[in-house]
Formats: sequence, structure tokens, C-alpha cells
Amino acid sequence: MLKTLSLMTAAITALSPTAQDPTWTVSPGGSFTAAASVDIKNVTRGWTISCQSMDVTGSAESGANQQGQWLLTFPTVTFTGCTGPGGTYTVTPASDFQWVFNAEGYDAGTTNGALTYVQLTAEASNGCKTDITAPDGGPGTAAARHANSDGSLSVNGDTLQATFTNFACSADTIATGDKFSFSTSLPITPRQTITSP
Repeated sequence: MLKTLSLMTAAITALSPTAQDPTWTVSPGGSFTAAASVDIKNVTRGWTISCQSMDVTGSAESGANQQGQWLLTFPTVTFTGCTGPGGTYTVTPASDFQWVFNAEGYDAGTTNGALTYVQLTAEASNGCKTDITAPDGGPGTAAARHANSDGSLSVNGDTLQATFTNFACSADTIATGDKFSFSTSLPITPRQTITSP
């Protein structure tokens, strides 16, 4: 009987979320800003929309014993100075989603994870308009990592896709199904420190 109880206790402990899931600590937390250049590359065709600046305002969830979701949120994201095939571009994120950084792993001061809810519309000065999303048309995800050494959030994802192009887009330049990458490195101010455990 005692042996059976011991085995049951061990099994429950092994299945417990607190025994398996890492936790995270963020300091100091609170509001932050960041700005950096960004490249949105059509991997299928080999051309890039380059923006001089992507400006964000965000919030860091302060405190210990966090589960890793929603550590950093980005309610405001704006793009300026964007150019690519066809001239200048207006790039806007979807208004009904705010970007979120979720942590997945930690190694020596670096938190690896993903930037989620990435969904963009890019409109060229020639009228070509493209939606860049997850392949199913919903919000996309880009690989991301936060470094305590300089407080930056680096984003380098290649799983986005053009899911809509309008009549003004040349088939020689872009088509639905073209794969896109998104890359930038945001220096967050004030600097946030993320650790685990």
C-alpha cells in the first residue's frame, strides 16, 4: 500500500505544471519604447521592403514566477521611411491585434521565443497592396530572442506569406503565396532583464 502511494505521488509530481514548466522573472517591467530599422523580404522573389524605422511602445510584465506568455506586449507599432519595388511603401500592422513576445527557452542571459500576432499590410506608391500574414491568413509568428547584455529584442522570422494582392500588383513582382521574412533588432528603453528560473 505504501509503495503504491509513493508511486502515485511521484506520478502526480512528474505531471505537475510547476515541475515541468519554466518560470520567468522580468525587471524592472512597465512601459518601454524602442525604434529600429526593419527589413520585410519577399524570400520567393528576392526583393525587400526596407523601413528606416519601426517605432514601438510596449509594456513588460514585471515580477517573478511568470509562465512565459505575454512577457512583452506591443500595443503600438508604426513604420516610417519604407521603400521597395514600385517606390515608397506604407506599412501598417493589423489594428485588431497587438504584438506579443512569448518566452520558450533561456540560455545564459538570452531568452528565446516568438513574436506573435504579426500581420501586416504593405501598400506601394503604385497602388499595389499586399497582406502579409500567417499562411492561413491569420496572425503570423516570427522567431525572436531577448538579450540581457544589451536589452535588445531581435526578430528574424521567415514563416510569413502574402495572402492577398490587389489588381495593381504585377505578377512578375508579387503573387499570393510568396514567402516573406521579417527582421529587426529593437533596443528596448528602459532596458528590461529577463531571467529563468
